[in-house]
Amino acid sequence: DRWAAAAVAAAGPTSARAENLRNLPFNLQVGTQDTAHGRIEVATQFAEELAKLHAADPAGYVYEWIPHEGRGHGIDDRSSVDWMVQFTRNPVPDKVVWVQGYDTPWRESNPSRRRFYWLATRPDYQRVDGRTDSVTAEIRDQTITLTVEGFETLRVRLNDHMLDLDQPVTILVNGEKRFEGKPTRTLAAMLETFEEYHDPNFIFTAQVEVEVGE
Repeated sequence: DRWAAAAVAAAGPTSARAENLRNLPFNLQVGTQDTAHGRIEVATQFAEELAKLHAADPAGYVYEWIPHEGRGHGIDDRSSVDWMVQFTRNPVPDKVVWVQGYDTPWRESNPSRRRFYWLATRPDYQRVDGRTDSVTAEIRDQTITLTVEGFETLRVRLNDHMLDLDQPVTILVNGEKRFEGKPTRTLAAMLETFEEYHDPNFIFTAQVEVEVGE
């Protein structure tokens, strides 16, 4: 949620989840002979995951995959810069996919695992080892729909760039209505969300906490 686009050169993501790249255009370039540490295999598999995700969700998961035939670890990937600069970051996309299910150990000091675009967890959130927590969140008119697995509580951050906060907002969680009304704009919400990133694009004027339930 910090970048307009990203690129990886002569490597491939390992513990990262492809699902989280729904709104982050991603460029991968690896030499086909770059076999150390399984680089070409990892990158190819990740590109295949992005291809499947894009096919299922054509408005998201924009990617470019360039295997450099016959090359090893040394490749010319300068084209990735020209590819990335065509994109502009959208800090409040109308659809967010957030998956927490890493193989790496939980690090309590990492705040990035407690917020993603306009979604957040409670500050005391701890993912249960071995459990994958996921949410797909969509905004359509004045309704926000959350499809959730694992997460017990989520916070929905709102501002007037996303929808009209002077009108009632409905939040559905797994098909059940969890909130309906006019969200209250507060200075506390603005200060809290600004302090997290010090990014004015991530200032949210209202916040609604919803329980997922059974």
